[in-house]
Amino acid sequence: SINDVDLYFKNGADKIILGNCTLGENILISEISKKYGNQSIIQSLDFKINDGIVSFYKDSGNKQILTDLDQAIRLINSSNIGEVLINSINKDGSLLGFDIPSFNLISKNISKPTLCLGGAGNWSHILDLFQKTTASAACTQNIFHFTEESINSLKNFLVNNDINIRK
Repeated sequence: SINDVDLYFKNGADKIILGNCTLGENILISEISKKYGNQSIIQSLDFKINDGIVSFYKDSGNKQILTDLDQAIRLINSSNIGEVLINSINKDGSLLGFDIPSFNLISKNISKPTLCLGGAGNWSHILDLFQKTTASAACTQNIFHFTEESINSLKNFLVNNDINIRK
């Protein structure tokens, strides 16, 4: 609700991630955008690939909400959000690499900055994402929990491979 959003921003948030359940929900998105600007809204899309079909889910991947990729892309592109976070449920936590074909298929058709999540296990996986997709950002966490590597090490690796990043 807008009251929840107000509380988050009052306590220091500068962006809010809306789950799949708000996909196509223009009332809440309009309220947030009007009050805080659309740059403050990230729409999250959790997807699975089953038999080559991209399906979108909510409730931590337990409830399928949409099986039409074109419809999901239209809803995102027409929505008043600032960014979209796409999460590969199949790859999330695997440390086996991003789902490059799916991320590329989705990100190249979305007119918003696209953040990709799910699967990074080493720096090369992140480099692959930037070199092989139109993704705006890579999101990861497990890789930092299971290695001695630091965020600075990743940044240096990307810069050394000609990827523009914010330092």
